[in-house]
Amino acid sequence: KEEPEPPSALVDYSLMAVDFHNHVLPGIDDGAKNMDDSLAMLRNFAALGVKKVIASPHSMADGYINSNQKILQKRDEVRQAIKQNGINIEMDAAAEYYMDELFMQKIEQRDLLTIGKNYVLMELSYLSKPNNTGDAIYKLQVAGYNLILAHPERYPYYYEDSFAHYKDF
Repeated sequence: KEEPEPPSALVDYSLMAVDFHNHVLPGIDDGAKNMDDSLAMLRNFAALGVKKVIASPHSMADGYINSNQKILQKRDEVRQAIKQNGINIEMDAAAEYYMDELFMQKIEQRDLLTIGKNYVLMELSYLSKPNNTGDAIYKLQVAGYNLILAHPERYPYYYEDSFAHYKDF
């Protein structure tokens, strides 16, 4: 398999330092298919100046049921491969939680993989406005979590007439 061309030397994301929303863990969601893909992605991140990658694979009841154990095991495998291949990048993992019944259970059990100490990446339906978004955000806050809403540009039902919904969140 041929390696992708490295990013242009004119592109430098080193000020960003950390990328915390990617699908670099191999074989557990719609991102990297295998370790070779993961390593190619990580080499590209490093070439762009990114210092740390926090993988955030999908976690959803109807698609990618990725347990914390599975995510952390894959993270550890990638960390080992990074070391073996001499890639200059740090690696950690969290999850991109789809707001569904599995996510609500994980909030109640305080069983979420977070970014940093207590930031949770949450994804909503692209097609229709969920009825319980406010409830989920409230439960996250009561449990001591802070919300990062993944892909806010993909939820037209929250910004069609204004951005007031986002301000409310």
